[in-house]
Amino acid sequence: MEPKDTAERRREHGRIFILCFTIYAFSYIGRMNYSACIPSIINEGIFDRAFGGYITTAYLIAYGAGQLINGYVSTRISPRYMIGIGLAGVAVSNLFMGIFPYKYAMVVIWAFNGFFNSMLWTPLIRAFTDWLPEKPRARAGVNISVSIPLGTLAAYLIPALILKHFDWRTVFFVCSGCLFLAFIIWCVGMRTIKDYLAEIAKCETTPPGGSVYDHSGSDVRDGFGRILIRMCVPLVAIICFFNGALKDSVTSWTPTYLFDTFSINDFQASLITTLLPIVSVFGAYVARFLDDRFFKNELAVCGVLYGIAAIAYIALNLFGHTNVILSAALISIALSAMWGVNTQVLTFIPFYFNKLHKSSAISGMLNCTAYIASSTCSSVFGTLAESVGWSAVTAIWLGIAIAGTVASFVIAPIWKKRRNRYS
Repeated sequence: MEPKDTAERRREHGRIFILCFTIYAFSYIGRMNYSACIPSIINEGIFDRAFGGYITTAYLIAYGAGQLINGYVSTRISPRYMIGIGLAGVAVSNLFMGIFPYKYAMVVIWAFNGFFNSMLWTPLIRAFTDWLPEKPRARAGVNISVSIPLGTLAAYLIPALILKHFDWRTVFFVCSGCLFLAFIIWCVGMRTIKDYLAEIAKCETTPPGGSVYDHSGSDVRDGFGRILIRMCVPLVAIICFFNGALKDSVTSWTPTYLFDTFSINDFQASLITTLLPIVSVFGAYVARFLDDRFFKNELAVCGVLYGIAAIAYIALNLFGHTNVILSAALISIALSAMWGVNTQVLTFIPFYFNKLHKSSAISGMLNCTAYIASSTCSSVFGTLAESVGWSAVTAIWLGIAIAGTVASFVIAPIWKKRRNRYS
């Protein structure tokens, strides 16, 4: 049961989405600024290039583990508190990075930043599932993707502008201020919708972790492990692993691939780095169009999108080395397809667990899987590019895309039969 759909309710749905969109875009300012500051910190003699990599590794480990931990914790704690704590933690972490310019302290501080950043996505998914009806939830699930390229763009521009006139500490101080502003926006926004949230709570009929009903109407109490198996979550995790391998890791290496293959300059590489997320985000809208109009099956759509990526990588391996624009275009097509897969598996599949109040836990588990793949494959791709060349790496990209296509179409019929079991 949900509150009556009125004009005021629709405005409240809009406020919820705008709040979530804003704070998630802001979060990118507080997570990607470190990369821009590394050269300045090295020049100041605080650490060398190798130690700078340790700080990045600490962030990645904390963020990946945090996705798993906070995905479960956010099933027990309201998103209004989890997201607020996460924003405040990211703001304080950035502030301390400027206050304590000591390399070992920076490892610990940036690891905490990774953990606090992991407190944002999974509660956001729970906020959508708990606070929004089905249609607004679906729109929000697609549109939230736009926050990522916008946040990424801001994360590139703000440090660049500050470093032109000030030092690297100022970058962290300004970014900390941006996150404190986001924290204030979130707290004020929560107060504006407190009556709506109270009404949602009154209308809720299924307690967290409590009973759910199967199609025959009989009361069943399933443990979390049994739910994971019945809902094919381990199989969906396979799709997430392939997605992690072909989304963030390929995005991070694309400028280097183009630089090495075509000898483009630093400005062109930086421009491509900035434009790739903006262009690729359209894949989320393509995915939802295909699902709503034709397939009605999230994993079947993933199969189509992996197939599109495979075709793009076939063309890249055959013709991509001939022209930089062609190469960039083909990689953009493949990455757009991967953004579509990402939206399907990390946003819309967790929505099916809303009546169990497990959507955030499922999203956290799947996101952790994708993140493990991204971190691992990013290192592997770099090593292979150095040892055997980019042709081998692009061939591996093709192989992963084909594997994702096959796995998605094999799992899709099973998912279609089981996906509504608990929704």
